[in-house]
Amino acid sequence: MYGPYSAPGMRTRQSSMFKPKKPVFDRKAMWEPADSDEDDDGAGGRRKEAASSAISSSVLPRILHIIPRLRTPYTPDACEAVKELADITNTTTQDEDELVGGEGLIEAVMTVLCKGSAAGKVYAAWALANLVAKVEGNRVKVAAQMAALQALVAMAASNGEKERGAAARALLGLSSSRDAADALMRVEGFVEAVAGLVLTAKMSTKEEASKAFDILVANGWHLAEAIGSVESALQALKSSARSHNCSSRARMHSLSALHTLSRCEKLRDTLHRSRVSEDVFLPLLADEGTGRHSSEMLLLATMGAANLLRGPDDNVLAERRASVAGMVPALAATVQMGGPQPRLS
Repeated sequence: MYGPYSAPGMRTRQSSMFKPKKPVFDRKAMWEPADSDEDDDGAGGRRKEAASSAISSSVLPRILHIIPRLRTPYTPDACEAVKELADITNTTTQDEDELVGGEGLIEAVMTVLCKGSAAGKVYAAWALANLVAKVEGNRVKVAAQMAALQALVAMAASNGEKERGAAARALLGLSSSRDAADALMRVEGFVEAVAGLVLTAKMSTKEEASKAFDILVANGWHLAEAIGSVESALQALKSSARSHNCSSRARMHSLSALHTLSRCEKLRDTLHRSRVSEDVFLPLLADEGTGRHSSEMLLLATMGAANLLRGPDDNVLAERRASVAGMVPALAATVQMGGPQPRLS
């Protein structure tokens, strides 16, 4: 199959009432010994203790004061408290998010998400989006609470733009976690809700929903097969990928997701029936030279078409020698960018 494990140029756009921090999907770097990797009794351990102490003295007391206020989730004070929390966690570091996540905060926020007022649920979703943006342990805690995942999916399927935007950012943050991704796929209506965001949400939410699909389908063949088997998801991705009214980010993520699906043998018949190649890949290739599509999009379309059109009369690669020649540097650039590293197993 043709294609990188993740599409070139994948980025997250900040757009919300709080401008929450971006989810991080870093590759796990290979460990190498360094001066800072010492025993806890050495200089490295002392530096870590000092950093932890600085974190505790600045952020932890403020958040510890908020947690009790969240335990009565239906009250106006709980709504105000989770709003303050969303604002605080907008600027916290990864270490701080990890520290406060171990203080019962995640569980308290999920209580407001499930049982709070309408406004409190929105603020709780933004707070969770911030807390899961960079910390895998926090994602795992959310993934273990089916009620919280169901609440996020219900918000994504609602008609309110604030609710949909908050849910999309939280779901995007969870999508890179294998545990969270598997748990989300067990929530009834999850794929359909994200497809609805891709189709009808405002542009910033559409970008994050299409990116969530892009990451999910690259996070395991079982996820790709499950999402690719939902017709509404395919139609949403097709619509976004070929729409000139969508942002370049939304189109890129949608096209990248379709390209990943094209690499899945078990989906070939489904993708043929949905005319993914005829409606998306080939029309994009026909527009080459017009300047309307980026080189990355043309590259993904080339590889996607090659994956789906492999009969004796389908000579897509031979007809596009120039694009094929550009695959090697594009693939190299993808690896060097250190983008999301999916696990296709």
